[in-house]
Amino acid sequence: MATKVKLDWSGLGKKMEESQQGRKATQEDKRFYLQKFSEDGTAQSIIRFLPAMDADIPITMVCSHKFNGPGGFYGQNCPTTIGGQCPVCDANRAIWSTNENLARTRARKKKWIGNIVVIRDPGCPENEGKVFLFKFPKTVYDKIFAKIQPPKGAIDDPVIVFDPDEGANFKLIAEQKKLKIGNKEILYPDYKDSSFADVSKLENWEKIKDQCFGISEFTAEDQFKSYEELSNRFDIVSGQQTARPAANSGSNNSRPAHSSVEDEAPFDTSDVVEELPIEEDDSDFLSKLRKKSKG
Repeated sequence: MATKVKLDWSGLGKKMEESQQGRKATQEDKRFYLQKFSEDGTAQSIIRFLPAMDADIPITMVCSHKFNGPGGFYGQNCPTTIGGQCPVCDANRAIWSTNENLARTRARKKKWIGNIVVIRDPGCPENEGKVFLFKFPKTVYDKIFAKIQPPKGAIDDPVIVFDPDEGANFKLIAEQKKLKIGNKEILYPDYKDSSFADVSKLENWEKIKDQCFGISEFTAEDQFKSYEELSNRFDIVSGQQTARPAANSGSNNSRPAHSSVEDEAPFDTSDVVEELPIEEDDSDFLSKLRKKSKG
């Protein structure tokens, strides 16, 4: 009889929250899972989120800036992901009170990356049983967190969805939505109808775990350029050659560099698969996470 897998999930909710406070998304490669959309613009599959073999939190958050300016396109990882300083965040803070719209177009974008195994994929049956990396937006993250730490007063029991023995499969339901940016019409995946199934044991975990990818690479220091390099690129793209605001500078009217509103990012036309349009202010979401972690 197989031995039950024992993993330490203590304090997972708190660790997930803390990881948001400032810890590149990679370009698309074969390691990442992508659904195949049908002619009606929908895609459905069943996946299972897996533990990480090289990190205590099964998923990692990455931030980036992607926007067009007078001098071209800026697409760089944001050093705030790993607690560093970012010239774009500094510039956004400095102009918040006078040009909020511009600051919003240059805001940080958040994505989460983790390992999954594909349980069922009608669109691409050859994916079934394989392990991939999966990059997903806040919509999916919210569903994961709510399952791990249900809201106060909820009748649902907490489920550590990453656990091979007592986790749960995820019904990944996506619908392509249209968004018009300038004279371009962009398609993006909407995962709002996705949901978790009942608790179940993951078969063949001992074989599957050897296929898992490391996730620490996405927050390694070599994935982030220096402040000077980023400033030089930002000056070119923004069409401004003046120096960026100094660290921790700004008037009393300045918006904090990492405000939740700044995370409301516009749709990135350079990567229609990964980015979402402007989301609602997530200040309430962050507040709930803090309360849950203390509870």
